[in-house]
Amino acid sequence: MPKVKALRLSDEDFNKVLQNRRCLEDDLREIEEWGRILPTKGTDACVFNAEETEGADYVILVRQNPYHSLEEILVHELGHIVRGDL
Repeated sequence: MPKVKALRLSDEDFNKVLQNRRCLEDDLREIEEWGRILPTKGTDACVFNAEETEGADYVILVRQNPYHSLEEILVHELGHIVRGDL
């Protein structure tokens, strides 16, 4: 089983992280999953490989005031890990 860390960030910090982590792979995944590139404001969470983070294989970041329940968010993000689409 992979080790996963989940962290809750203030909305401001979460938005900053997302703006700094934009990459082509993320954009393509959003288009495939949602049919468009999502605005930072409408994104509840993100998951990424934590190869450089000691003690975890993946890190899930969740905004402090999400639009969906924490359970829905974690199930969704863990699904990305299970499918290996990171």
